Amino acid sequence: MSKLDDRQLEQLWKLFSKVSFDKNDEGLTERFLIWMETTNRFAIWLWFAERYSGAFIDLPGKLVWQEKGRKSEQNCECGHHIAAGESCYFNQKYGKVLCENCGKRGMTDIWLFEGYRNPWIRTAEDPLFTRESFLEVGSVDELIAKFRHGNWSLGNAFVYKNLCFIQQVNGGDEYLTLKDWCAFDSISFESVLRHHGESYTRQYINKLLRYKIEERNSPEYTIVEALI
Repeated sequence: MSKLDDRQLEQLWKLFSKVSFDKNDEGLTERFLIWMETTNRFAIWLWFAERYSGAFIDLPGKLVWQEKGRKSEQNCECGHHIAAGESCYFNQKYGKVLCENCGKRGMTDIWLFEGYRNPWIRTAEDPLFTRESFLEVGSVDELIAKFRHGNWSLGNAFVYKNLCFIQQVNGGDEYLTLKDWCAFDSISFESVLRHHGESYTRQYINKLLRYKIEERNSPEYTIVEALI
């Protein structure tokens, strides 16, 4: 399987996407090719990412949050009816519209993958980096309060709308920053607050919400991997 080309990997991904898994621990509930039952499915995502020559995100598809929803009503694959104008998620590759619940889970899948491929976040041990690491906040002020508190464990993550910030340093101040499907920056928010104040930080976060990620690619850790 080490000599599969991109077309073959894309076909293999379609098969893999139909494999069932335990939503509590991400382990497969059935064997898939060389991977046994209970194999963490993100280990398989990483296997694909190492071999696919294109951007890995093109396999599951770029997922974007649409706060103002679609112009017409839609039906999610789970059966939920999505009213026109209701916030939802859209998979750009497959043309799928997902409800808030399904979309949030799919987006967290992408963020988990980005954490597992990050050479620092994936080493989190106490606690482990899992789906439980993500805390959703309801406002910019609440998010700023979390950053100001500081001393968060490696892998702790805060979600505000379609932004995600994952701590890369245990007890430190270096957040892998993601918007929708894309990890695009590393930001020290305690430092921003200390040097520029709360008003500037609030404007900065709102600017991130408007940031265009269409042409961005995920971080490349090849050099870092060689040094650690």
